[in-house]
Amino acid sequence: MTLTLANHRVMKSNGNMKNFTCLLVLALFTFSAANAQKKKELIAQIEQLKQEKTALQGELSTAKRNATVNKAEADALQEQLDGLKETNESLMSSMTSFTTLSEKKSENLERSLALVKEKDKQLDSINAAIRANNAQRVAILTTFKNELAGDAAVRMIEDKVHITIANSTLFGDPDKSHTVAEEAKGALEKIANIMKADSTLHITIHGNSNAVKFSNKLITDNWDLSALQAAAVARVFQTDFAIDPKRMDASAESEYNTEAVETVTRFVIASNFESFFYSIKEIMDNGSD
Repeated sequence: MTLTLANHRVMKSNGNMKNFTCLLVLALFTFSAANAQKKKELIAQIEQLKQEKTALQGELSTAKRNATVNKAEADALQEQLDGLKETNESLMSSMTSFTTLSEKKSENLERSLALVKEKDKQLDSINAAIRANNAQRVAILTTFKNELAGDAAVRMIEDKVHITIANSTLFGDPDKSHTVAEEAKGALEKIANIMKADSTLHITIHGNSNAVKFSNKLITDNWDLSALQAAAVARVFQTDFAIDPKRMDASAESEYNTEAVETVTRFVIASNFESFFYSIKEIMDNGSD
């Protein structure tokens, strides 16, 4: 009975061991299954994390590339902005310079226009003086023509009045005489009176002769005779009609420069150009006023 009880205990103990073993195996299996499930889940999570990491790395790379591109674009835009600022500053400077230059040009133009107007006034004054001088010469010519009608030939040559009187009228015998005939003094007086009325006139007397024989031993040739004849006329102007000798010149031309077969004495009368010149110079120096 004791053996039976022991066997029973042994059998019971074996049964308990089997149960424990089964429980242990079940527990291990359950634990293993749970661990496998957890491992699988962990692996899935790890894989997901890897994918997320890869995606994030891709996004990061893209973001870095975009950042690089954006920085490059930003730098380019900044460079363009700096260039535009510089260009704008240059344009503003140029505009300021252009405005200043335009103002100076405008001032210069105004001064130039004023000078042109002043020069126009001067030219008008000079032209008026020339017209007045021309009118004066025409008036002088007309006066001589009117006064000497029938006594002498009168014409205008190169702005000078030319009067010619035949030597036969002035000296009677032009081949020999160098004394002014009394009949000729009337014409000379008319010339003298016109000269007295205008103190600006100057007269040059051109003697001219073509004598063949000379009975007077003091006269060698026509140079001598024409000089004596011109001097005789000048002397009459001075002594008989009180013409200032400073307003006269006497010139001998011998038998040269004759105008016809008959010899003549030529009187060339000109206005004092010096006074006209100084009037023009005064206009140029002082303006049109």
